[in-house]
Amino acid sequence: MFAQLLLVAAIVGMSQSDPLADLERLALFALMVAFASATQDIVIDAFRIESAPVKMQAALAAAYQVGYRSAMIVATAGALTIAAWIEPNSEAYSLTSWQTAYIVMAGLMSIGILTTLFSTEPTRPRLISYAVFCLK
Repeated sequence: MFAQLLLVAAIVGMSQSDPLADLERLALFALMVAFASATQDIVIDAFRIESAPVKMQAALAAAYQVGYRSAMIVATAGALTIAAWIEPNSEAYSLTSWQTAYIVMAGLMSIGILTTLFSTEPTRPRLISYAVFCLK
């Protein structure tokens, strides 16, 4: 949840940054996005591994890849499309259209946040009972 909220904050920060006026600020928020998204990827992978038996891992890895690729398409082509829709006749850079695109991308993070809120913690066998079993 922390990584997802940091992602939302960083994306909103990017939306409020004007690269023509303050490129360093935009770069700082982009670095935050990279850090938070890498952290989220690690957490999702760990959750996937811990929440299903070994025979389901291939199917879950495939489902993860479908979700990841879909999100990448939405975040790239979707953001470009939104920015183009906001000011379709603009020949030059438009801060307003990119701000809107980034705000929409931050809003789409609500899908992952809701998923996190409704997901249950994976159950794991207790190590003590496993150790007792090995000693028998």
